[in-house]
Amino acid sequence: MTTPLSLDIADLTQFAGQGQITETDIDGNTDGALRDVFFGDGGRVIGEFSNGQERAIAQFALGDVVSPNRMKLVGETHFATNADSGELQLYDFATTSRADFVPSALEGSTVDFAQQFTDLIVTQRAYSSAATTLRTVDEMTQVAAQLKR
Repeated sequence: MTTPLSLDIADLTQFAGQGQITETDIDGNTDGALRDVFFGDGGRVIGEFSNGQERAIAQFALGDVVSPNRMKLVGETHFATNADSGELQLYDFATTSRADFVPSALEGSTVDFAQQFTDLIVTQRAYSSAATTLRTVDEMTQVAAQLKR
């Protein structure tokens, strides 16, 4: 099925002069789909797109209250501010010295696992020796009590 279309161009006007075709330059990027997400400096979340572009797509904020121990527990893992805790103050990682956001960093532990396991073994052996000593003393006491009778 076709529908006839008529276009009336009688009232169209043109500026004086010949019409011309000009070349245009495209100033922008081709479209791209989000391929990967990673953390950048200053708490930024960076999106990597299929056209090769990387852009900040989100920003973490650092929050602080005057009395964090007085915040209201909401559920099992969330907290809310209240009159006792004070108002939430937001800071930008890039401009504050309160904390650093270091992407892809591995926090070093202050615990030496080898030393802790060594101490555990020593403690278990000491406990076992002490238990054996107490058992021997108990048996000796029983024998002495039987000899007295």
